[in-house]
Amino acid sequence: MVLTLWFWITPIFINIGQIPPKYSFPRLLMRVNPMTYLVTAYRDRLLTTAPLDLGALAVLAAYAAATFVIGGLFFRHLRRGFADVL
Repeated sequence: MVLTLWFWITPIFINIGQIPPKYSFPRLLMRVNPMTYLVTAYRDRLLTTAPLDLGALAVLAAYAAATFVIGGLFFRHLRRGFADVL
């Protein structure tokens, strides 16, 4: 269910600027979605000649680092029983 919601709040064909300001909650959901920054970066590289947005790249790097650390901590916590499952 979470992945389905994540799919629908990833702006593939629109950007955040096209959503009217009166719809603040969908805009907020898109801003906390890490895929928004990735899709926007790909769109900008393929369709425009705009310079690279370093702020968006920093947010994407922060999401990646947080995911790496959380995944490492989760694996460390489950490491004892991991070999038994395999």
